[in-house]
Amino acid sequence: MSQQTIITTRLHGKCSKQLKLQFPNESNLEIRSMIAAIEKMFTQTDLLHRYYEPWRHYHRDEHIIACLQDLFAVHMSLSPTNRIRVFLALTIHDSVYDPQNANNEERSAEYGYYLLSAHHVLRTVADDVSSLVLSSKDHILPQREELHTAAKIFLDCDLAILGASSKIYQEYAKNIRREYHWYSSSDYAQGRAEIMQDFLDREKIYLTKYFCAKYEVRARNNIAREISQLQNVI
Repeated sequence: MSQQTIITTRLHGKCSKQLKLQFPNESNLEIRSMIAAIEKMFTQTDLLHRYYEPWRHYHRDEHIIACLQDLFAVHMSLSPTNRIRVFLALTIHDSVYDPQNANNEERSAEYGYYLLSAHHVLRTVADDVSSLVLSSKDHILPQREELHTAAKIFLDCDLAILGASSKIYQEYAKNIRREYHWYSSSDYAQGRAEIMQDFLDREKIYLTKYFCAKYEVRARNNIAREISQLQNVI
């Protein structure tokens, strides 16, 4: 067994553990069918392998696991139907990631739809998961109000890193910089500062009470500190 296979097997184990924790003794046949489909996606496709591509430094396995762990903290607030959609979207949302392309979310949504369809997941579920993945492009709720409950949790899980401890946030920021290594220091600093300022300008970064209470203040402090550091480079 190659080292890469061993590492991917570990990610599979962690994802499967979260799946079992969040759907214990599930009796709904439709949900059980989707759980089985997810397990097959983990073992029979290249989905999990993608998170070890060499150009990834933040958008890799640790991010996916962290998202699923954050979902677990609030999973009981979601119906099983919404929970499975968010679980799938978090697992898929960075499946296509090339820092030099601007359409990663669109391609991830397309790849996810293909995987779900190939594993006979209901078309309505595949459509919803794709919409959730697409919403991570600008971190704005999708148009369909029926998806808002799931989308709020999905987007908050994806942005939870912003409210991490100062040490973890700094490591995150360094890894994002490594993913965009070809930019000059000043160009990167200007672009990154603009992106992060957009989050500060929002009335609230997080869309749910749980994530807002846990992460909002620290996220704003982290972002403000990073922008200050970036402005010294511009």
